[in-house]
Amino acid sequence: MVMAAFKHRHQCYLAPAFDDLPPDPDAALDALLDRISDRMATETSHGCLFHAAVAADPGSARLRELLTRHKAEVARKASEAADLPEAENALLLIIEGLTKTWPLHGHAVEGHAQSMARALRITRE
Repeated sequence: MVMAAFKHRHQCYLAPAFDDLPPDPDAALDALLDRISDRMATETSHGCLFHAAVAADPGSARLRELLTRHKAEVARKASEAADLPEAENALLLIIEGLTKTWPLHGHAVEGHAQSMARALRITRE
């Protein structure tokens, strides 16, 4: 039942974050980071449930595998939306930085995440 709840949570995260993003890659990336920041404000202000589960039971291979799959899909979808196919890990780092620092600094970190994403685009071009 717990695993089913995590799978449901995964889908509940992906749809609002990635559905109907603007077609322009820069606007899509800004919108994605804005949506993640808004989600932190309304639903997950204490951080990522997947990370919390693995921290609570670090020996669980099943939880670790769910975390790995969830984060890989987020990274893949972000790189597709931003049209930065070689930047999955960098984009995931930006997204994870946003979610990890949001509980401390709130919406203020969104602008920093967007600045890092723009810098990533510049270095990739």
